Amino acid sequence: MYADSVMTRHTMVSTMMQSVQATKPQITVTLKGEEKGADFSAKYFTTRDKIEGEVSFVTPSDTRFDEIYIGFEGITRVWMERYGAAPGGPMLSTQTVGDSQRRESYRTSFLTTRQFLKLSQPVDESSLPHPRIAEKGRQYTFPFVFVVPERLLSTVCAHWHKNAAVENAHMQLPPSLGDGAAPAYGGCTYDDIAPDMTRISYGITVKILKRRDSDNKTVTLAEETRKVRILPAYQDPPPVIVDSSDKDFALRKERTIRKGFLKGKLGRLVVEAQQPSALHTLTSSACPPATIVPVTVSFYPADPSLQPPVLNTLSTKLRTHTFFSTNPIMYFPVPSHVTLDGTLGRHHESSFVGAQNLSGVKWTPHYTLGGITDYYTTQLTLPIVTPKCKYLVPSFHSCLVSRSYSIEVHLDVHTPGYNMGTHPGVTLKIPLQVSNPVSEQNQGQNDEEIAAGMDEFFTPRSIAPPEGIPLQSEYEAREGEGEGHQLPPFMRVHRPNMPPPPGYSFFPGAYVPVRIPSPAGVSLGCG
Repeated sequence: MYADSVMTRHTMVSTMMQSVQATKPQITVTLKGEEKGADFSAKYFTTRDKIEGEVSFVTPSDTRFDEIYIGFEGITRVWMERYGAAPGGPMLSTQTVGDSQRRESYRTSFLTTRQFLKLSQPVDESSLPHPRIAEKGRQYTFPFVFVVPERLLSTVCAHWHKNAAVENAHMQLPPSLGDGAAPAYGGCTYDDIAPDMTRISYGITVKILKRRDSDNKTVTLAEETRKVRILPAYQDPPPVIVDSSDKDFALRKERTIRKGFLKGKLGRLVVEAQQPSALHTLTSSACPPATIVPVTVSFYPADPSLQPPVLNTLSTKLRTHTFFSTNPIMYFPVPSHVTLDGTLGRHHESSFVGAQNLSGVKWTPHYTLGGITDYYTTQLTLPIVTPKCKYLVPSFHSCLVSRSYSIEVHLDVHTPGYNMGTHPGVTLKIPLQVSNPVSEQNQGQNDEEIAAGMDEFFTPRSIAPPEGIPLQSEYEAREGEGEGHQLPPFMRVHRPNMPPPPGYSFFPGAYVPVRIPSPAGVSLGCG
């Protein structure tokens, strides 16, 4: 009997929901190219790209409405776990957090949803029915065109920033993150390594709005959002400044190598790496994105007669850092900031990139003026390739979410005096920048649009009056009859036999001079 009652309730609720959905207008958002069977599951849009398509809706009955809203929107959603034991009673939306010195405490929200982008598409009034009643079964279609902007409005990020570099980074469009729209190719669905606590999504949102008669309040009759994936263009950033006291990165490490456990000193091993060039997320090659890290290994023997150790393996890991907060982040976060800022969350994931066998690497000796061996060096080239089925979004910093990367390089050295598995090693932590430069195609399209706009601006225009209107004024006619002009001479229309001022030219069939601008010193449409 209990099961029947539960089943009956479930059936009633489902029936009610289906009936409500059946009375709502059905909205469809179609992107340009989908009607030809194009696959948009792996489609992305970057800076300056046009997002074109059309919106259509059908109502199951005659429905009165007042407005159609079509917008391109970007939303950031962040939630943070509750610290400490959960209190009794209803779930709160904020929590009290103290700083590391326990000098003060403040309340921060558990969940924050912030809209950072909103572009509206004007709807042609002539395409709307008059009066505003959608007929049953009739399809209404409206086109839309949006251009992915390069930057956000300054009003979106109005909080305090530590410096101008942080403010400039927050004004750039963040990439789609954690919205489940990562591209799928190569036999697997790519993971953008986003935690469940963060989400940055874009979409084409359509709303059918109506003003309620009772209070004139606008209500939504139906709403539909079509997700689109955005990968903005990011130029290669400058190298990260790393000093010897840095807690997060280490480009140079030294270690004393001994002949064995509790044995004498063999020498000093120095491992130094250079910051690699930025890894580009999108390449024209079929190979995955990659970059190269130059590594220099030096060995200074304790005695000139001692030989350098044998290099064993060089292993590499890619570390992905996602920082998030429900409060605006006012600086560039790094892993060491997490312990100092109680409102900052961090998600860390390590991916194995590869390992190289260095047993065949040869040392190059360097001698003193007396011919005595001073030290040894060897140069290593470490390729960094994107791990399989991992999608690296560009490094970015926004008001609530930041993404950065680093490379962990471990050099294992083989010495005969150590047992297997206890060989000494040196570990470096190298910052890695991931970017997405503007494609040549988009740059070329933008240059063509600018050139076309300049051509249109400098094109001479005729300002002659329409045909049928005499050029001779009424006052000039009166002059021939003996009446004086009411206009001063410099305001009178020039007669055909009077030459125009310098720099002016006549168009055929019109006697009104038009100013032709001087050359601007540039050749439009060239180079």
